[in-house]
Amino acid sequence: MTPDLTITTTHTVAATHSIVGILLAAGVGQRFDPTAQRFKLTQRLESGETVITCSARKLRAAVDQMVIVHGPRSVESWAQTCELDAAQLSCPQAVAGMGASLKAAVLAVPPPTTGWLIALADMPFIDPLTYQSVVEALHGGAALVRPCYANQPGHPVAVHRDKLADLIALDDATGAQTLFKRYRETIHWVPSYDPGCIQDIDVPADLIQR
Repeated sequence: MTPDLTITTTHTVAATHSIVGILLAAGVGQRFDPTAQRFKLTQRLESGETVITCSARKLRAAVDQMVIVHGPRSVESWAQTCELDAAQLSCPQAVAGMGASLKAAVLAVPPPTTGWLIALADMPFIDPLTYQSVVEALHGGAALVRPCYANQPGHPVAVHRDKLADLIALDDATGAQTLFKRYRETIHWVPSYDPGCIQDIDVPADLIQR
């Protein structure tokens, strides 16, 4: 079933782009603050930027077009990204899981000619060079791309346009994880010296880059 989408942007989304960036920002961050008073995506880093703004800025620099998927706390996250050159997407189905957010983003704009670069809004410490390396591998024809740091899979990940049908068919709860498991033998691993590609913001102490 096609999800109900509410998309707002001050920029055109009619054209087909080579690479579309998808920033998944629909989580509520319950572990960060169980009382829900502090939303992790709007907390400030040592640089002064908020978590979501930093993540969005880096992703936007690496792609031709960007879609930001907001969830239950969209009023807060939207306010941090409304000035960016990006499509802002409210996804009511986000509560079902990351797969629902990802499918909504894929369906929100025309399919890219090359593929999608998918990033998590709570991972602001990824080095721009990591984004660049993943994009280069995607342009090189890889079907699935993922960085690897110290033998650990990282982010962002990239998916070739040929996998469009697989993306739309993803399970709401598990998301792209299922896709990468199914085609694990075809993954193009990008060796990385960037610890930021495996560091997410889970608790307040994570706001300091390791």
